[in-house]
Amino acid sequence: MGRVTYITLYQGWTNSKVCPPNWETKPYGVLFNKNNYTNLKAVYFVAAISVNDVTATGKIRLYNVTDGKEIEESTIETNETSIEFVDMVKKTSNLKDRLPDHEVALVFQLQVSEGFLIRCTTVYLEVVEE
Repeated sequence: MGRVTYITLYQGWTNSKVCPPNWETKPYGVLFNKNNYTNLKAVYFVAAISVNDVTATGKIRLYNVTDGKEIEESTIETNETSIEFVDMVKKTSNLKDRLPDHEVALVFQLQVSEGFLIRCTTVYLEVVEE
């Protein structure tokens, strides 16, 4: 396996009560340019999220502030209620081809079923080079 780099967007504890169709944009993020990586194989969006009730659905997605749009296929959905980190961690499929070919400011957005709460502790990119 090649080199793996972890780029933290957020580490701490944040939550949201924003419900569909709206998203709450969190002001935590990074500047990212996939062209800065030699032999880029994969980029994954990883988040530790949970909700306060098993009947709720919580979502997190990666948002490109520079171009004003979400990163396609970056939405992670959960109905996990545990606050144990190992239970909360979810990962997208490879987003390498979904990320633009120029430097962008990336942040994350949260959303949860009406009347419920989504919790988030850690958000990062996992960058894999061959």
